[in-house]
Amino acid sequence: MQKGRLLIVDDEEYMLQTLTYLFEEFTIFKASNGFDAIQILEKNKDIDVIISDQRMPKMTGSEFLAKAKVMSPNTTRILLTGYSDLDATISSVNNGEIFRYIMKPWNRERLISTVELGIEYSRNARSKAVEATKERINHQFQNEKLDVIHSPSKVLDSSIKKIKPEIVFIDQNPKHLSAFQELLSSNFSLHSFTSALQAYEVIVQRPISILVTEVFSGDSGFQFNDFIGAVKYTHPHLVIIILTDSQDAEVAMKLVNQVNIYKYLIKPFKRSYLLESLAEGFKTSLLYKEHPESNPFFNRLATKHPLKQMPKSFEPKGINEAVRLSKAAESEKKTY
Repeated sequence: MQKGRLLIVDDEEYMLQTLTYLFEEFTIFKASNGFDAIQILEKNKDIDVIISDQRMPKMTGSEFLAKAKVMSPNTTRILLTGYSDLDATISSVNNGEIFRYIMKPWNRERLISTVELGIEYSRNARSKAVEATKERINHQFQNEKLDVIHSPSKVLDSSIKKIKPEIVFIDQNPKHLSAFQELLSSNFSLHSFTSALQAYEVIVQRPISILVTEVFSGDSGFQFNDFIGAVKYTHPHLVIIILTDSQDAEVAMKLVNQVNIYKYLIKPFKRSYLLESLAEGFKTSLLYKEHPESNPFFNRLATKHPLKQMPKSFEPKGINEAVRLSKAAESEKKTY
């Protein structure tokens, strides 16, 4: 097997040397700024993993990773930082779709395991079978972004309207749920709830593609992170979009590492951006269903449940057992 190919980006020479030494078994590319890193990426599209510092002059890590996502979408992107920066965190999730958000100082073994997992994910994502499925899905829904700005209520074409993907919305404010219903019902089949427990019952029973939820403080005896972890553990194909008015960088960082959230939208947000996120999220969910090996969360579970043996979706006996199983898996996780 070809050695892993890593691109390390940091404006501090000491950090470049430290990470180069840590990953000496891999093929290493180094850059001290985002502009040089872009040049390297242009010439080396088969890089498996990017590890980028956040605070760099002229171009931040999150800005670079957003460009890297466009240039090399199948390269795993990891953001390394010593600060809890809300804007950087939100940008890295929504624009860079990062794999992990790692705070300095890091744990050596966890960082190595995370990079190894990132290599596996990157190579699965660029396999011929996965690429062919992506091309087919994108061709089927190639017009989904038409009029996303000028006509947000008519953003989706007839192909997706015929399917009407099923989405679960959780918001403790009934007025918000009514507004979402009015905005989205022509394109999606919505299941709206103020209760996470009721939402989970529908997720178990229906072919849900996307979960859109606010960050709640507690519901039916369990906390938000317990609920979201249980949902993703039992239904790894689900794409998760967070809607919140909470400006907490640590919450967003934890959700990236725990369940690989797809988007983190802070209220108020543009309706057109939500619609576009749902359309793209639906395509991502289709890919995960057909190719679970392309799902970064599914790859993480593979350390305990081999991919060939683990079903695409399995049902424990209720939310409490799902929470117990997901927390046990999280405690055994060797990566970030």
